[in-house]
Amino acid sequence: MDRKERVLKAKHWFTFHRVINDYYYNNLTRDVVNKAFNQYQQGRRRLSDEKRSEMEALGMREMQQLFSSLAAAYFSSLNYDHIRKLRCNPPSSLDCEMQYNNLQL
Repeated sequence: MDRKERVLKAKHWFTFHRVINDYYYNNLTRDVVNKAFNQYQQGRRRLSDEKRSEMEALGMREMQQLFSSLAAAYFSSLNYDHIRKLRCNPPSSLDCEMQYNNLQL
């Protein structure tokens, strides 16, 4: 893979990752989870393992739906006619874990 192809591939990875993390996760998914578990303005305190698992499961379901929708739209709109060697496949897996044992995703 030449330099131009590597740069283009990195650009698409970066863009996709930013949308998934910065917009879908930090804005949409966290909002859904916090509303579902009434966690707004609760501060940082320890959760039970059960409650954290429930929050992570809901977060994962939300992210999988958003991820699939974005992947379908994003990757189907790419046009690589000018660079035949470059192929972008949608990511195949997704993990959603709370970074800390606190109330917010």
